[in-house]
Amino acid sequence: MEMEKEFITLEYEDGVELECEIMGVFDVDGKEYIALIPQDDSAPYGYTAMDQKVVRTAIAEKVLDDRVIIYPGADELGMTFVQAHAGDFLAGGDPTPKYPELTRAIRACGMLGIPQIVVHAQWDFSVPYPTGMEKFFAYNKSLYEKLFPVMEETGVKVLIENSCESNMGAACYFMTGQEMAEFLDFVGHPLLGAVWDTGHANCRGNQQYDDLMALRGRLDGVHIHDNDGRCDGHTAPFMGTLDWDSILRGLVDSGYRGYFTFECDNFPMRGEGWPYLRRNDAPETAKLQNPSLELKLMAENYLYETGKYLLSQYGIFEE
Repeated sequence: MEMEKEFITLEYEDGVELECEIMGVFDVDGKEYIALIPQDDSAPYGYTAMDQKVVRTAIAEKVLDDRVIIYPGADELGMTFVQAHAGDFLAGGDPTPKYPELTRAIRACGMLGIPQIVVHAQWDFSVPYPTGMEKFFAYNKSLYEKLFPVMEETGVKVLIENSCESNMGAACYFMTGQEMAEFLDFVGHPLLGAVWDTGHANCRGNQQYDDLMALRGRLDGVHIHDNDGRCDGHTAPFMGTLDWDSILRGLVDSGYRGYFTFECDNFPMRGEGWPYLRRNDAPETAKLQNPSLELKLMAENYLYETGKYLLSQYGIFEE
């Protein structure tokens, strides 16, 4: 069921009107605040990117990070959010305290028009892979079932994701496309789907064509990144050892029609980027721990051209 949106029209002193979508109402120190998103991209009082930098600095100085949110105007930049990632809300221990956070994340996706969100299954090191898959399936079905009401309320699809032993150790988890397909069939809910992570599979040496074919009709997204086959490096295609022909053939032959989503957060690598940590022998004088904005923009252009090349070679590139 799609949530009904609420709007309010603001009028400035000079008579200029601005329509805003009401994202939520919250209380701070006994005062009620409303979070709004302007609907008019040409709003005369909107913040520019440079203005936002100044405002963000002031927010940090006044320690108001948890009270003030700046909407960056993704639509003005020609960006569309197609997927969110909820992190490890269900990872280890008692997941009960984490459900409110996860519910809010799914509702936020509904408000922002984001159709899907990745939620990792919960792993348990006392349940070894692969002998404990039956117990792993049953327990995680009970966890995801608690999310069904908010999924149905918002229409947001929750996606499970594959991983690898270099991340999970000996714990039970989804390591192959076949295991993911069997779990989705076991749960049997139309708003529970799968995202395939190419880098995780490469760390295991999977035959990714077979994995993607096993997920035919159940695959809703991909996380595209490369690595050296040993560590989950999250770098760009052609910077590692992935067999891109196997992946592209699998996407084509399985009939996948979703987005080709890069997850190359270590290209270029940040100073504090997981799973690596750049050496810093003199932190008090360091100037080169992180790449410049210009280098990051060059990297984004590289990713776009690389994605275009990969998809064009198989005749499936769409602007």
